[in-house]
Amino acid sequence: MTNYRQTRQFPPQKEPLSTHHPDEFEDIANREDLVHWRHGLGMPKPQYWVAAFLLLAASMMMILSYGFPRQNNAAMEIHTVNAVAQLPAVATNEEQVSFTVKDSAVATGWKIVCGHNVNVRMAKITTSGVLESKPKCAILFGKKEGAWIKLQHEPGYMLITRLLKKTRVTFTKIRTGTCRDIKQFPVMERSACQTAALVLGLTVDKTILSREAAQPEGCFWKADDLSLWLNALPINRGNGAVGARHSICWHQNPCYSGLNCLVQTAFGSKYTSLSNKYTLPNKIRYSSTFGYRVIVSQQPTKAKLMSKEFGDCFLGVNLNELDVQTVLKICSIMKGFRAGCQTVMWTDADAAVLSDTPFDFWMRENPTANVYWSVSDIGAKEKCRGWNSPTGCHAYQDFVSCLNAGAVIFRNSFWTEYFLYRVLARSRHLADPFCDTSPFNTRGFDQCGLPDAPNSGDQCAIACEVKADPSVMHNFECLSDRMSPVFQTVALSRNWMHLLRKDVFIANCILKDKWNCIQALVDLGRLKTR
Repeated sequence: MTNYRQTRQFPPQKEPLSTHHPDEFEDIANREDLVHWRHGLGMPKPQYWVAAFLLLAASMMMILSYGFPRQNNAAMEIHTVNAVAQLPAVATNEEQVSFTVKDSAVATGWKIVCGHNVNVRMAKITTSGVLESKPKCAILFGKKEGAWIKLQHEPGYMLITRLLKKTRVTFTKIRTGTCRDIKQFPVMERSACQTAALVLGLTVDKTILSREAAQPEGCFWKADDLSLWLNALPINRGNGAVGARHSICWHQNPCYSGLNCLVQTAFGSKYTSLSNKYTLPNKIRYSSTFGYRVIVSQQPTKAKLMSKEFGDCFLGVNLNELDVQTVLKICSIMKGFRAGCQTVMWTDADAAVLSDTPFDFWMRENPTANVYWSVSDIGAKEKCRGWNSPTGCHAYQDFVSCLNAGAVIFRNSFWTEYFLYRVLARSRHLADPFCDTSPFNTRGFDQCGLPDAPNSGDQCAIACEVKADPSVMHNFECLSDRMSPVFQTVALSRNWMHLLRKDVFIANCILKDKWNCIQALVDLGRLKTR
């Protein structure tokens, strides 16, 4: 039997950017035009007047630098200060400024101080759709519009209630060292990163997600090409400023629970209405217990979902040529990664959380895995129920037979993004007979041959990619139904619900009548929304 934990394989990585940015100095020691002073003789008179004029001009420049601080036309309240008073606010050559210099600025924000999540709405009305659910430790920025806050650098509105407390936030840009060195913390959220750039006077229109090692943790400014970056990869935790990459810090304690995210995606009236009434409130209630973020992607049609939510999923890739279900799942995960999430849990829109167990419970058994899969599908139930251990991935033939991707945990890493891209590309070829998984189980169950959706689906794409390259399983953890609590199980009709285990974490409604299944879970008190 193959032990897929023995070795781990990663895609080729880019070399880390150089950390050396030496200043270039001109050697003037032997310059022939150097003016020497000999025997008490000074400069000739014309040179004297030129020098005096240059000295006067330099003095005026210094006065102007101190007397006229930078202006900022932002709508929010901004207070800019200099950490080192004897130097001007804006250096003309950042490479030659002392490493002790740092720019600081204060912005007014709103902190969630209640004991549960607060929803971001599409419009200024409490019945409008939910775009996101912010965790209890989050800080947000925006412009007050009546009883609402219009969020800055992200869509949506939040109602001003006692759940929010107005607060002043100090941002600091450092050229060397770590945020911890100045008793501050990394900025880990994209909207806060962009707000920091705004108040610090850095001209940017977007934040770029860093995918490289040896980078500063969190938000940082690249002074060499004047760009803003956000690095949420766990591998870079604790890294500070280096070279032209200047860390941006703030005095707020890090909301690391907010770096764990759930994603909920749906389109069409059938699924969005089910989501809005039951499964989305269910997942928001669960996330509030542990301070997780909930990132929502819902639109009335598939076309709007693709254009409005996932237009930048993989730039240069025509998503319309790919399998729809695969695109929805992978682009939802990528949206979470780009929002700064270090861990993302996907659950289908017709799945519900039945127990208050933190999802990192299932990550403790194998803390180095990149993806945590459920292998308790009923399509090949004899093989799947015969899984001989609570966790651990065995032969790839077993994995592709028992995979149920209705609930999956993804770690934000180089390897995960690389693997997701491969699965997305594989979804172009799901009609290829190579993808057939029926020879691997006695039931002849084929992940790519479902009666209502042949040659389609994310489970088909994932199974086919694993079949093509079983070595990817070195980066997996498999969660079987021998666990307690069990990570995921399928839920069928109302008459079947009495057989549903009491220790189930995620119940996934797989039959056509989704409403009947979800309503049965509600009636039995298993699905909670508050």
